Amino acid sequence: MDPKMDSGFLQPGETLEDDYDALKPLLPEEVIGIMDQLLCYEMAWHQGYPLSQTLFTSVYIDKLLWPDPRSLEEAQFYRGDIKVATEAMHDILRAYCLATIKCCDFVITKITSRDYFEEEDFCTHTYNRQLFTQVPLDFILHELELAMKFIETEYVSPEAWEC
Repeated sequence: MDPKMDSGFLQPGETLEDDYDALKPLLPEEVIGIMDQLLCYEMAWHQGYPLSQTLFTSVYIDKLLWPDPRSLEEAQFYRGDIKVATEAMHDILRAYCLATIKCCDFVITKITSRDYFEEEDFCTHTYNRQLFTQVPLDFILHELELAMKFIETEYVSPEAWEC
């Protein structure tokens, strides 16, 4: 088999499992970089690329959506039954990711309620992933408010608010 011609070909020692640690400590600059990349992915999706080639390529989005979380509390960057303590930067990134996913759900809902032609006008396929369709918007907004409150108290000095 030719690895250039077969995208499923694995070299000896290669696996399909991603060994990236989504729980590794992140600097604020790194979180902003990840958010920027997610925004680029979302804009590419709005331009017509499928979610599989845009937002679903993010390890962070993948960790939140797979396996299918039954509640917002289950949508975490860690896997398994044991609750892992995450650092504040992960909580901020998680809130942003949840909001991005919910925005995609809103867009898909709005587009599918109108006349459109699948794959021609817009790609609405979610690849059997639930985009928090059952989660009320208030829950997502609460997560964002907690993240913003943390940023205001921890990363913005009181002098910055003075004019």
